[in-house]
Amino acid sequence: MFMEKVLSTLEFNSGKVVAETLLRELVNRNLTISVAEGCSGGSILDSLTIPGATKSFHVGGVFYSRRSKINLGVPEEIIDCYGEYSMETALHMAQAVQKINNDSFGIATVGNIEPTNDLNPRQIYLGFSSYDSKQWGEIVTLPSLTPRLLAKKQITYLSLENVLFYLFGKDNVNISGHTLNAAMVTSSSAEEKQLSKISQTLVNKLRGYNLKISTMESCTGGAIANAITDISGASNVYDSGWVAYDENIKAQLGVPLLTMSHGVYTEKVSLEMARAILNKTDSDIAIATTGTMDTMDTRPFHNDTSPGTVFITVFYRNRKPLVCKLNLRVKSREQMKIEIASLALELVIQMIEKSEMKLLVPRQWDNNFIVVSRG
Repeated sequence: MFMEKVLSTLEFNSGKVVAETLLRELVNRNLTISVAEGCSGGSILDSLTIPGATKSFHVGGVFYSRRSKINLGVPEEIIDCYGEYSMETALHMAQAVQKINNDSFGIATVGNIEPTNDLNPRQIYLGFSSYDSKQWGEIVTLPSLTPRLLAKKQITYLSLENVLFYLFGKDNVNISGHTLNAAMVTSSSAEEKQLSKISQTLVNKLRGYNLKISTMESCTGGAIANAITDISGASNVYDSGWVAYDENIKAQLGVPLLTMSHGVYTEKVSLEMARAILNKTDSDIAIATTGTMDTMDTRPFHNDTSPGTVFITVFYRNRKPLVCKLNLRVKSREQMKIEIASLALELVIQMIEKSEMKLLVPRQWDNNFIVVSRG
C-alpha cells in the first residue's frame, strides 16, 4: 500500500534529529539500515553518518544514472516499463541495497526535485524494504517552487521518519528538536557557503568539459556526493557514489582484502577505492576518502590511527591519480566533513584546469596537507 503526502508547509524537524533518534533505536534493537538515494543525492547518507553510526549503518549509495540503478540490482525491464522515477523503481532499489549486507531496512528515493515555474507539482517516490520481507512506499508531492536544498532535507526527514513509524507505530513516535524552514536552509555557515561555491564551480567545470564524476566515501559518509548534488544540473555530471563504512563492503565493491589487511586508513586503500568506483562506472573522475574523524576507531583493521588522519584520492581516468594525506585538527564531525569535501572538490577543479598536474594547494592547507603519491 502506498501513502501519499502533499508538502504544503516549509517547516519540519531536521534530518539530523530524526537520524539520531532512529540510529539510537536501531542500535538498541540490534537492527541495521542501508540507503539507495536517487533525487536526495546523499542527503540521507550525510544525515545518518554521525558518531556511532557504524553500529547500524555499513553501506549506502547515490544512484543518479540509469546504469547505476541497474548495476545496483533494479531490473532493466522495470525501468523500461515504469520509468526511473516510479514507485516500482524505488522499491526495487530499497530491496537491492538491503540485500548487499542483509540489513534490516532498506530506503530508496527517486524523482525530480528541480524547481519549476509551471506550477505543476513534482512527485517523489520513497521506497522501503524491511527485515520481515515487507515493502511499502510513500509518494511525496513537492510544490513546484520548493527550493532544491529544502526538497532534499524534506525527503531525508520523511524517509527516516517512515522507518521510525514502522518500528514504533505512527502514534508512538515523538521526535523532539528544532524545526527547519526555508530561511534556515539559506542561512548557512561561512564554511557551508564556501563548499556550495566550490561545488557550483565544479559542476560548471564538469559540464563545460563534458565530464562525469563518481565517488566512494568512507569517513565523509556521503558529504561529498551531497555537496555535488546540492547544485542544480548535477544530474548531468554526477553518475553515482557509494558510502562504504565496513571493510567487507569495500571488498564487495572491488577493494582487495589484502590491501586492507594492514589497515583501512591508508594511501593504498584510498587509491583502490577510487579505482574500484571508476571500474564500476563510465565516469571520467573518481573521488575516494578513508580515514578517522573525531574518535579513535577500535574495530579490526581500523585501530592505531590518530583521529583526524584522512586520505583523499582523486583519480582522473588515463592520468596518474593523486593521493593526499590530511592531518586535521579534531573538531565536530560535521565541520570535518565540510572541510574534507571542500578540499576534495577543489583538487578536482584544479586537476581539470591544469593538465600538467601541477596542483596548487590552498594556503590554509599548507601545514596539514601532504601529497602522498601521484601514481
